[in-house]
Amino acid sequence: MFIKNRYIKKLNEMALEKKAIRYKILSYTDTTNEHLFKLILFPHIVREHNGWKESVAKSFNVVSRLYWSGNNYFLSQGFYFKHFFEEPLLPFDKVAFKFVRDIRLDYKNLKPKYNECNFPYALYEDRFKDFYNETSKWLAEDSYDKLKLYALVDNVFGV
Repeated sequence: MFIKNRYIKKLNEMALEKKAIRYKILSYTDTTNEHLFKLILFPHIVREHNGWKESVAKSFNVVSRLYWSGNNYFLSQGFYFKHFFEEPLLPFDKVAFKFVRDIRLDYKNLKPKYNECNFPYALYEDRFKDFYNETSKWLAEDSYDKLKLYALVDNVFGV
């Protein structure tokens, strides 16, 4: 009976830790996605690009330090991808519509490249998927680097 209770306690601790890591990742996804959408919508406002990229890099820097404490190994690529892309961004067209609308309303005095009606949802869904797939791989392999992230943002989002 004692061994069974100890096993259940360990499972509960692992579940709580997983939930805490999940919430930590999800706490950064809205800001990260908002800045990526801003890079897409305002390619002509170059003075803001470094600030938005830096914010994305800071989010990934914090997330890159998360690992399972029981055995000190990093999270899987699938775990990162699920909590960066699948959970917060699917269905992509509805979520992207909300981001584009909110950003456009926040920046009323600036003319965005796209609005909600002419935003190429299918194109950018693939680009976001590629971006998060690559960054998830770096995080899982513990090979995250800020300069690689900047290059990936420039490459994938055409900034």
